[in-house]
Amino acid sequence: MFSLRSLGTYTTTILFLLKSATAFGAIKSLEYSLQAQSQRGYLNSQKPEQTESVKSSDQNLSLLIKSLDMLTISPSLKFSKKDYSQTVITERNGQTRSLRDDFNGDEFSGGVSTSVSLQRSDISAALSSDLSKSPYSTQTYTGAYSYRGEYDLYKLGFAGSYAHISQPTSYYVDRNFTTRERPSYLEAVRYSAWLENVLTENLKNRITIIYGHRKQDRPNHYGFESRIAYSINSLLSTRFSVGAQKEESTALLNERGRFESKNIDLELIWSPTYRFQSSLGYGLLIENEAEKSDGSSERIGHDIYSASLSYRLYEVRPSASISYRSTNTNLHETNIGVTVKWEM
Repeated sequence: MFSLRSLGTYTTTILFLLKSATAFGAIKSLEYSLQAQSQRGYLNSQKPEQTESVKSSDQNLSLLIKSLDMLTISPSLKFSKKDYSQTVITERNGQTRSLRDDFNGDEFSGGVSTSVSLQRSDISAALSSDLSKSPYSTQTYTGAYSYRGEYDLYKLGFAGSYAHISQPTSYYVDRNFTTRERPSYLEAVRYSAWLENVLTENLKNRITIIYGHRKQDRPNHYGFESRIAYSINSLLSTRFSVGAQKEESTALLNERGRFESKNIDLELIWSPTYRFQSSLGYGLLIENEAEKSDGSSERIGHDIYSASLSYRLYEVRPSASISYRSTNTNLHETNIGVTVKWEM
């Protein structure tokens, strides 16, 4: 999955992270996760059928450090191996090539987050950045604030994020049939506000509204999500969510159309003991793209099935998950994840 050089770098970084963490305070937990993905087919229904699977993987390592009673710090590292064979680069003369021809290496990124818990308030901030060469080099900054009501009967929160994304040089033909270069970088900004209520002993809900923009190539967008969690009995509980997003009716900036999406998710959770938990889930996502430069529109439906298992073995908690996604454009995607968390 990774070269020996990458494995050596990974091991060295783990040791350095563990040694450095002791300078800030007590290590509360160490978590490692591996995510593997296999994909066959395309989201775009006009592309030819794909016969080979596209595979990628991510490895994540994070620490939770408690420096003071109210302060926690969590550094993290991520190693990725991505297959860019489906990412198409268009030259100025109209010829295309796969991004995999330009980049087929390992990617390494890192980040750190911190949170402060006051009497009824929580304040958090985080930053992450690519630390190695990447065709889509990204730096992300996030901040959040939440307030807890008496007895935690309600919670009110606000969050914001800013991402700077560099991308490879590529061209497209606009609505006036003029060849133009895509922006060399993108700035993605997103805001959200949420309210969580405990309605009864067994029922609580959370409503989130979002607003964001990426002014270099997309109209502003807005949306909402509503989540409900219900405890059926001491063994079973369920979660249900519904959401929607839509772009504003402003001028389109490239050949792509205007996007909107709707989603529904349902999860059933079984916890027969304190140590063991399992879940089954289903999600439906419908995406619409209208007003393309060629006058066409497209609707893509995603069926997403998922399952997970977790077990607490003293201080160690291993877990595993799997999900499968299929679309009406004949895309098939499988994700498998394994996580081990050590609580010290």
